[in-house]
Amino acid sequence: MSLENSNSNQPISPTNSSFFYSVVAANVAQTIISPASNPNGCILHAATFDLSLACNFTIITKSSTPTNIADGRVVETSTRLALQSAVTGAQLKLNRPIIVPAGQGIYVISDGAATGMGHLQITLL
Repeated sequence: MSLENSNSNQPISPTNSSFFYSVVAANVAQTIISPASNPNGCILHAATFDLSLACNFTIITKSSTPTNIADGRVVETSTRLALQSAVTGAQLKLNRPIIVPAGQGIYVISDGAATGMGHLQITLL
């Protein structure tokens, strides 16, 4: 599927979903889609992530693995949460489609160690 051949009156539905739950280390990127797995480009329709600790994290697209939260095209960044129980966390929501060019990967990276889970909806073109 390519954007040029799609009917402009019809929405493009997500074809792939990615979900993960893991312990993330500071400045270690989690690969969602590698550049090699994205030969024709893709659409990132939506994403939701939650981390257990208050740190900053971002969704980044780049042709190589990012080394920090600003190393690449930053698609979305997190919001820190302060809860009444004094437990803090961070949350990220992407509610608009993003076109990721061919040859670029999708990564999630944090500037602090935390436990997190996330869900992305993606269409490979």
